[in-house]
Amino acid sequence: MGRFQQPDTAVVVGAGVAGLWSAIALARRGVQVTVVDGGTVGSGASWGNAGWLCPSQAGPLPEPGQVAYGLRSLGDRRSALYMAPTSIPGMALWLAAFARRCNARDYAAGVRAMSHLGYPSFALVSALLAEEEDAPAAERSGLMVAAAEAEPVRAFLAAVAPLREQGHELPGRLLDDDELGELEPGLVGRAKAVHVADHWQVDPAHFLAYLARRARALGVEIRERWEVSGFELAGGRVRAVRCLNATIETDALVVAAGPASRGLAAELGVHIPVIAGKGYSLDVVEPEWMPRHALMYMDTHLAVSPYRDRLRIAGTMEFSRRRSPDPERVRALEDVARDTFGDWRSAAPAWMGARPIVPDGLPVVGRLPGLGNAYAATGYSMLGMTISAASGELLAEEITSGRKPAIAGPFDPARFSRLLRTIARRRAGRRTTAAT
Repeated sequence: MGRFQQPDTAVVVGAGVAGLWSAIALARRGVQVTVVDGGTVGSGASWGNAGWLCPSQAGPLPEPGQVAYGLRSLGDRRSALYMAPTSIPGMALWLAAFARRCNARDYAAGVRAMSHLGYPSFALVSALLAEEEDAPAAERSGLMVAAAEAEPVRAFLAAVAPLREQGHELPGRLLDDDELGELEPGLVGRAKAVHVADHWQVDPAHFLAYLARRARALGVEIRERWEVSGFELAGGRVRAVRCLNATIETDALVVAAGPASRGLAAELGVHIPVIAGKGYSLDVVEPEWMPRHALMYMDTHLAVSPYRDRLRIAGTMEFSRRRSPDPERVRALEDVARDTFGDWRSAAPAWMGARPIVPDGLPVVGRLPGLGNAYAATGYSMLGMTISAASGELLAEEITSGRKPAIAGPFDPARFSRLLRTIARRRAGRRTTAAT
């Protein structure tokens, strides 16, 4: 094997939060970066999310109880989790892999692994926001985790126990009414809650525009509405990225295209089982109750972000082929929100975005197996704002040094190649057994 040489150039496919943080980290290390996106900056799931940087929420999506909850809500278009019946057959293997991860051991291991991405992002975001006087604000008042009854909140406290064991400051008990009244009076008599101090929130649209501006200040070229049509490979390396507009030669490639990463990786001969889990959000103006803090409702699965001029209400996980919000599911979101916040003066049209979800719930960060200079930054689920900064740093370190950081092991894209080999061996074993 030849001596490693830091790449001079890189192409990042995807101008969402994952792609922009990767581009910034590479540019800071002296790489000339071009970002290409078939849409515009932040036009995917990065735009309409809750804008949270919240390491305590950075656990893998498969967790104990998810299978039972999924079965109960199967086919219910008004539930927080919805799988369209027509989508289920094509998801069978993915769902089986997801179900295998819905256990306490894998969940705790995932929480511990992802803490190495969530908590460092605070310092990285803070440093970036300090670079301009007119940078967007990060609200740092914390998060209220709430539910109508105490049990879901106690389940949250149990779920974050691995973080508490690592020394991170997290609540250990529910707030009493006096404490709750000091922090969030509107919850008194209506909910049980805990306060998580390690939580920031930003306005995603403003923050993504700022990320793009800082990237350009570092020399990153961002080409919007440049759709990737293929790649040119030679000797196990990507030599160029073909777009409908032009062909860009490159020393390194980063696939950070959300759910579209699956098709792009497949063109490179690599399997990444990332699928689109669609989330909804609704911006309302002048609700009857405007909370002081971001809120996470454990029972109704609402994520709520108060901004100066509006309240963003986000939620749902939908697996379907829809390209626009389902009116019935929007009405369900509105009904739950009105039960909590009362009516509002006006609301913007509901938004739907496709989050990149993999069956083990861990991000996909690192070199793609079988290729010398192609990498992935995807599978961030609902955690793009929280983990993209640190993930971009890990990826840039690997690309520019040739060495994978030790803490990046659980996020290695090669884990899916091993999964495919395991499935193939099991299938071969079943065929042999049947034949005998």
